[in-house]
Amino acid sequence: MPGIVCTALRRAEHSAALVLRLLETAGHSGEATLRLGPGIRRVTEVNFLEHPLSTPQPHAEKGVTLTFRPWEIKTLLLEGD
Repeated sequence: MPGIVCTALRRAEHSAALVLRLLETAGHSGEATLRLGPGIRRVTEVNFLEHPLSTPQPHAEKGVTLTFRPWEIKTLLLEGD
């Protein structure tokens, strides 16, 4: 889906996980597939305080499908081995 940009990638506050923040910039809803390296095992949508908003999804070779609303910001916790 065009219009999805990464606005932040950093270490989580209280773990060794990474926090990825994505923004839909085109004003459209739709789906995007996030494909990450082999070290990422789980992807969880979290709020700005890194509290879970969804159950963790396993990250496989096919990636994780995300649904965006227009102008939506998503914050994801990326957990590895």
